[in-house]
Amino acid sequence: VPQGDKLMIVHRNGKPSHTSYKVLEKHRSFSLVEFELHTGRTHQIRVHAKDAGFPIACDPLYGDGLPVKLSSIKKKFKLSKTEDEERPFLNRLALHAHRLIFTDLQGKQVELEAPLPKEFTALMRQISKWEK
Repeated sequence: VPQGDKLMIVHRNGKPSHTSYKVLEKHRSFSLVEFELHTGRTHQIRVHAKDAGFPIACDPLYGDGLPVKLSSIKKKFKLSKTEDEERPFLNRLALHAHRLIFTDLQGKQVELEAPLPKEFTALMRQISKWEK
């Protein structure tokens, strides 16, 4: 655990927290999941995903922290002759705030949306292609 970071856990005596989720795409080794927070606890999505048995990809605190590479998806993967080392598809926490809804200081509801990052969509294309 990096210095200063605290791990959170699900505990019956802990602060109440609630996360709902919907699986958008399911594959053998990875899935695309939409989470909705009903409370706002530190690392809430990451803790609840791990507790449910599906930690977030590339999560160094609650998962294995390993980058996602094509060799982890494609059977019989081979490096090209010009490569010494496989480059990862994703080497950062696979968590993205797609939609944020909040009430501003004037009491108006604000909704912001951001598309999935290119590396997420590229990774999901490869997963769909190789994990049939």
